[in-house]
Amino acid sequence: MRESPVVLLPCKEYDPEAIARLIEDNAKPFQEQLPGTGAKLLLKPNMVKAIKREKCVQTDPIFLEGVMLWGKGRGWELSIGDSPAIGSAHHAAKVSGLDEVCRRQGVPLVEMKGNREEVVGEGTATVTRSLDDFDGVVNCPKLKGHGQLYYTGAVKNLYGCMKGKRKVWLHMKHGDSRAGADFAQMLLDHARAVAPVFNILDGVQAMAGKGPISGTPVSEGMVAMGVDPLELDFHVFRHLGGELEMDPVLKLADAQGCFKSETELLCPLGAPARGGFFFPTPEERKPISFRPWVLARMAWRDFRSNFLERGPSLEKV
Repeated sequence: MRESPVVLLPCKEYDPEAIARLIEDNAKPFQEQLPGTGAKLLLKPNMVKAIKREKCVQTDPIFLEGVMLWGKGRGWELSIGDSPAIGSAHHAAKVSGLDEVCRRQGVPLVEMKGNREEVVGEGTATVTRSLDDFDGVVNCPKLKGHGQLYYTGAVKNLYGCMKGKRKVWLHMKHGDSRAGADFAQMLLDHARAVAPVFNILDGVQAMAGKGPISGTPVSEGMVAMGVDPLELDFHVFRHLGGELEMDPVLKLADAQGCFKSETELLCPLGAPARGGFFFPTPEERKPISFRPWVLARMAWRDFRSNFLERGPSLEKV
């Protein structure tokens, strides 16, 4: 059987109807692998924290609306959810405008619940029990540079399919081990455990440089699609001119022979023109394992985000 391809498409603006048509018109190579009518699917965006849309930190709400329109057109029963590093998915959605999109499209927003262990090869991966409520995951990452990992796309976005602060603990446990190779292995195992049914990357507007939060918003004008998240990342990374040695996840996958030479890259509308995206400089790189002051800052931000969501306004305190 021929390997499923990766498709790169030019897309210059956020228009939900146009994005839905773009995906549907170019999803023909995946028809045999996409779920059928009635499938209950979880859309998994990149939701880091409560932050405004124009910062390009998260998968754009209007991009997600286009994915929702496409999925509903296929007769899928959709929900959307994530487990942000700081605060809740509902608070992050309220600030970004995703909650308005969910109401408009009638797509429920869910918080991840609990965790379970999934056997992957000779080891295990931690995934949220929320996945048990769905037939599959449609992975909707944001194109970003990353101060710890150099690049973040489809594979890293699936790390959010884990409830709570265990993600932080695993950063601490594996981050500095074997120059990041153990953390990279964990991400690869986690992606295999989640096994998304499809991946659609939002590269219309991207975060360049020192992501995942502090980078530079840029226009890149690209959408990428594929069934295999690792293959999608590999071809997007090459399109952007990245060097595998700089990225611990892709470097490890390459050393393990994970990339399939028979995976075809398709650009049915022509290769997207390069936009403003750039990777972090060596000086902007930082350890994968969180340092104590970083943990303290994250804990404070998480407390503040949760307080603002549920409690009285700060003006009354």
